[in-house]
Amino acid sequence: MTVLATLAAALVILLLAWSGGWLIGAFLRRLTRRTPSDYDVGLVTALAPLIGWLIAAIGFAIGAAWLGFLSESGRWLFSEAAFYLFVFSVADGLRRWVNYSLDHYVATRSAEIDPNVAQQLVPLARRVSVLAIIVVVVLIVAGHLGLDMVALIAALGLGGFAIALALKDTITNIFSGLVIMISRPFAIGDRVDVPTLDAWGDVTDIGMRSTTFVMRDNRFVVVPNSALVDDTITNYSKPDPSYRLQLDIGLDQKVDMHTAQEAIRGEVRAVEGVLESKPVDVWFTSFGEYTNVVRVRWWVESFTTWRASTDAVANAIVDVTSREGIGMPDPKMTVDGRLALESAGEAENADTTSETVET
Repeated sequence: MTVLATLAAALVILLLAWSGGWLIGAFLRRLTRRTPSDYDVGLVTALAPLIGWLIAAIGFAIGAAWLGFLSESGRWLFSEAAFYLFVFSVADGLRRWVNYSLDHYVATRSAEIDPNVAQQLVPLARRVSVLAIIVVVVLIVAGHLGLDMVALIAALGLGGFAIALALKDTITNIFSGLVIMISRPFAIGDRVDVPTLDAWGDVTDIGMRSTTFVMRDNRFVVVPNSALVDDTITNYSKPDPSYRLQLDIGLDQKVDMHTAQEAIRGEVRAVEGVLESKPVDVWFTSFGEYTNVVRVRWWVESFTTWRASTDAVANAIVDVTSREGIGMPDPKMTVDGRLALESAGEAENADTTSETVET
């Protein structure tokens, strides 16, 4: 009879919990629809299935304390059911809350968040949160079962320390990847200069441990994130892909500089690939020993064209200086001196000694 009464009480508690959870969930959903934010509605929808289990935990706890017809084993069973239902309901509720909050944040900030951050950081945040919840639940359950918590925590600490030592480089690269994703010095598709490779390439992927590049010679290179965080990265795609080039040339000191500057500026602006929306600067920068130095600066659409553009601009400057009679320096060194030549007889007398031979 006691067993049947215990089972009947448990069944009643579960039915009441299911009914109460459904009613409370419906009430909360109706209430949150009146709030200006849709976050509340989604959160209640995510957590509603757990309301009934929490009510059941409370019901079993009350039953263990107040139902007089329960035996000692029945009270123990109700007490254990209340404990485990409460612990696992709260743990699952935390997991659902973290997952829903991450999804809501990504959905509402999709225009502001780098897609790579959403693809890499969100799954990592899920795993870390689940791992933390599991560790806390294990510690709570272990304490409830009467296990030595000090020894358990020490074992977990030593195990974590050993794993951290074994995966030191991997962990360093993962944290470096987080820094890259949060600070965003570059994004997928950007063209950057990588000192580690002594070359520039296009970013194709930013992972938790490494970043991949396609180099200008079509090599596929994987670089550890720690090497990128500790180095100086030049991003040619930010704030925009346009790039400024410059070239220093020398003009004859007798040239009319104003006329020469205007002629060179017009010629450079007409070169294919030079951006019309950006200025072309021709500055008289310094006096040389044999020349007046002029710096020519212009803009191109992308850093990748700098060699071809520099060649085209240099040839255009040669053409305009030749066509307009703008002299370029041709330094010569004149040696003024004398070369004294001795007569053959003097040289012979100087180099020859006479001998007197007695007979």
